[in-house]
Amino acid sequence: MLGMGLLALIIRIYYAIHDTVTPMKVGLIALPLNAVLSVILVKFIGANGLALGTSISVLITTLIFVFDLNERLDLFEFERSGKTIIKITIASLTMAILIILVKNNLGPILNSSFGEEMALLILSVGVGITAYWTLLNKLKIIE
Repeated sequence: MLGMGLLALIIRIYYAIHDTVTPMKVGLIALPLNAVLSVILVKFIGANGLALGTSISVLITTLIFVFDLNERLDLFEFERSGKTIIKITIASLTMAILIILVKNNLGPILNSSFGEEMALLILSVGVGITAYWTLLNKLKIIE
């Protein structure tokens, strides 16, 4: 939903700068991309593939628009921001992997009582926060 709202806003920016051709050209890319992704993903995950295919195509379309707008209006410093985004992505993926490992390795050992589930949740969150914070500091992300 956020992607679609952002896409609608970006298209309005193009209209405001009197450019109706670029949204049409990008739309000609987005429509078949959405169809192909949806058909492929429906085969693997059923009806949810439609939503996921649409979400991915909206994300790609939005990125195309953002990069094009940046080229025209010089809005973002992608070199500096890009490095930061990559570092944050690495930290986030590491955090997610550690949380999944804790949950999958300790979950089967525990009984399904409320107290043990809460302890697992607190431990997972603690491991995740600690890993994320440590990696942010090691990667020297100060923003």
